[in-house]
Order: sequence, then structure tokens, then C-alpha cells
Amino acid sequence: MENSPGQDGNEYVLHFRPVIPGFGPKNPLVAFELPFRFYNDVENRKQMSELTRKKDQINQTIDTYKSLFDTNRQLTTELDNQVRNATNKEGHLKSELRKNSMNVAQLSSIPAIDALISQKTGDTEKMKLQVQRVCSMPDPFRGTPDVLGKVMS
Repeated sequence: MENSPGQDGNEYVLHFRPVIPGFGPKNPLVAFELPFRFYNDVENRKQMSELTRKKDQINQTIDTYKSLFDTNRQLTTELDNQVRNATNKEGHLKSELRKNSMNVAQLSSIPAIDALISQKTGDTEKMKLQVQRVCSMPDPFRGTPDVLGKVMS
């Protein structure tokens, strides 16, 4: 409907008044009104098309950034959880080391930790090589599987 009368961009209203036998001036039907905007300019339609395309691109970019931010938020949360878990584990391990009478303050570097590990490994090897003590009391029930030992009173 190019070159139709009317001003570009103005709002118009179509009035539909049905003519039906039996409905006269005494009991008329209410007219149906349909508002619309009149666009007669081809340039306006091109601009609207271009603006719609840009709007779609911007919406797509916004969705991409939202997805990126959500991913970053999830990764940050995961890293925070891992840091919290590592801190808890570190505290637990330090308390275990203190229980075994080890100075935790000296274990602040990797070489110090490696030196302590090698020292404790050497101590363990020495303990394995030492002669174990044996009870010198004779066991009169040795070889009898039903007897656990002598009852002392």
C-alpha cells in the first residue's frame, strides 16, 4: 500500500461498524477499533530493519557475555571451594604434625619438607633394622591353639 494518504509515523484508528439486519439504531453494535501506525516511507522501513538487526546482534552479544560471566562466576566459586578445602586440609595436617611433636614453623619451604621426609624415612629404616626385644619368660602353652596364655592372680 505504498503512496497511501496519511502522514508517516502517525497513529490511526480503523473503526469497524458491522451492518447486520435486526440491529438498528435502537440496539446498535459497538464499533471495533483497531489502532495502527502508518509507515509510508521506504527509508523508515529500511531503518527499522537495520535497527532490528542491530538489536538482535546486541541481544546475542549480551547473551554471550552473560554466559561468559556465569562461567567465570562458576569457576571463581569452584576455586574458592578448592582454596577452602586446601586450607582445611593444611590445618588438619599441621595439627597431625604437632601431635607427632614436629615443629611446623620450620616446614615453610619445600627443601625443608624434603629434608624432614628423608630424615624420617632414615629413622624408619633404622628402626626396622634394630633387633626387636623378645620376652625371655618361657611359654608353657606354646603350640596349644586353644590356650591364649597364663592367668595371673
